[in-house]
Amino acid sequence: MNTDENSYTIITPAHNEAAFLPRVMDSICRQTIKPIKWVILDDRSTDETWSIISRAAQKHSFIEPIRETGHAGRRVGSNIVHLFNLGYQKLPAKMPLVVKMDADILLPENYFETLLNKFCEDPKLGIASGKTYNYQRGKWILERIADSHVTGGCKTYRTRCLEDIGGLIPVHGWDILDVVQARW
Repeated sequence: MNTDENSYTIITPAHNEAAFLPRVMDSICRQTIKPIKWVILDDRSTDETWSIISRAAQKHSFIEPIRETGHAGRRVGSNIVHLFNLGYQKLPAKMPLVVKMDADILLPENYFETLLNKFCEDPKLGIASGKTYNYQRGKWILERIADSHVTGGCKTYRTRCLEDIGGLIPVHGWDILDVVQARW
């Protein structure tokens, strides 16, 4: 694997995710290839989300906590893009890969190693994700989606692709439009 392609950052918007965040953080800290930086944005949570993020940042130098305050307004769908953009501004310059990851996603230990290898193998790959499983009735069930779809819960972008498509569009459905734009 090329060392340049071996670098990635994560941006995670989080709103009232205290029930999930400790396990999510554990799954990132156990990755075989860890992120250079993980920006976690607390989006006006009313539970213990902020204190969980703050404590994790004290333990792990790659975590950068950001607390969004003020009135959320009416930004259905676009709020995620707004938070992503706030996090994106905090990233080191010229990171080859950036991940938009929800605060309730659990990943196997080799998730990013596998994904980074895919980006190294295919220089034209612009956006990718793994498959999504949902826990239902005591079992993990594979979500039925097309192989050509990139799930919104944990998307990895080649930074060049993200810039070529002009960033994420702040509307409901942004996570479909980005893939459509990238295919053009």
